[in-house]
Amino acid sequence: MPESKNYSSRYLDWDTDFFGVKSGRIELFNEVTVTEQREILEVLENFEFTTIYNHNNNNENNAWIGEKLTASLKDVNVQFSMQLKEQNHDVDKDENIEIKNNLGKNDDIISIAENSFLYSRFYNDKKLNQDKAAKIYRQWVTSAFNRESKFFLYYKLQERIIGFVLFSLNDSEATIELIAVDKLSSGKGIGNKMIRHLKKHLFNNDIEVLKVGTQVNNINAINFYIASGFKYSHCASVYHHWKSQ
Repeated sequence: MPESKNYSSRYLDWDTDFFGVKSGRIELFNEVTVTEQREILEVLENFEFTTIYNHNNNNENNAWIGEKLTASLKDVNVQFSMQLKEQNHDVDKDENIEIKNNLGKNDDIISIAENSFLYSRFYNDKKLNQDKAAKIYRQWVTSAFNRESKFFLYYKLQERIIGFVLFSLNDSEATIELIAVDKLSSGKGIGNKMIRHLKKHLFNNDIEVLKVGTQVNNINAINFYIASGFKYSHCASVYHHWKSQ
């Protein structure tokens, strides 16, 4: 597929398999030219359902999408990051916390994922199968089990996991994919403990940057990340485009 420094496009295997519709993703990094706009229109014809990320919420790209595409705004994604060398890593070892990759299927983690997340662009799109949209986070963590490239930090109390962080690594960067605490255990500082131990673990393993993202209307998550030492990086307007029948 064509791409340039201003945009990229790709086929989404996971989304296609899960929702049963041929899915793609287009990312706009800078203002796209008229020629690139025509290329993107051609790319859109390859997919039934396309997610379009307009990074940094570029005004010209937003205007073009609104005027020329049958796309609707479903989310504003806010990204945060931290330089781990700037953080305080003076934290005592906690026997309740473990970190593993290639973790086998765990019902506690699945249950927490099913019941913790209230925000998703998939919930906002009624054209998607809503039964499957409601199970998106269950499927997310399930797909991460038994994989070398997926890491879980989890908090275990009396043989039961009551909180977890799912993260992945890319060279000297780490990205938090999901973080959640069991509802009965929320408000007890477990999320803060997990983040502090994750920061120390990553720093000790030569990871320089930790990233995380959330939805703009998830105020609790935004406040939590800022309080944990993250700084705002950028935002992206996220559109769903459905191919005309």
